[in-house]
Amino acid sequence: MIEWAERRLKRWKTQLSLDGELSDEALSKGVQNPMSKTDFTSESEAGTGIEFASLFSASLYAIFVVAVSALMLVLNAVLCLSAHTAILLFGPESITQNPEIAPRASQMFYFIAPVVLMVLEWNLLDRLFRLFDKDKV
Repeated sequence: MIEWAERRLKRWKTQLSLDGELSDEALSKGVQNPMSKTDFTSESEAGTGIEFASLFSASLYAIFVVAVSALMLVLNAVLCLSAHTAILLFGPESITQNPEIAPRASQMFYFIAPVVLMVLEWNLLDRLFRLFDKDKV
């Protein structure tokens, strides 16, 4: 989705001149100004359902992103639980045996590690999508 938005923005920037007007080349192709208030050429085309399709598509994409993020957080929490158990068994005694530091370190680990892993996973997924994208600009 990010790549699509970047490609569309790049296309719009090339079609617009510096003063915000469409270039002659874009006007000859019949391109509308993306900064205008409406994307329709006449009032009769306004009720065609294009807005609903776009809204539905964007909503599905948002639901997909939230679902994948939730799945990543659950899997990362299980991974962090296993890693934390291993750290408690084999970690340095100054952290694992100290009653003042151990609970705080555990809480910080359980809070930060899954989120950091999720950010890294989304970054990796984004890179993989760009690597195998057929519509490269």
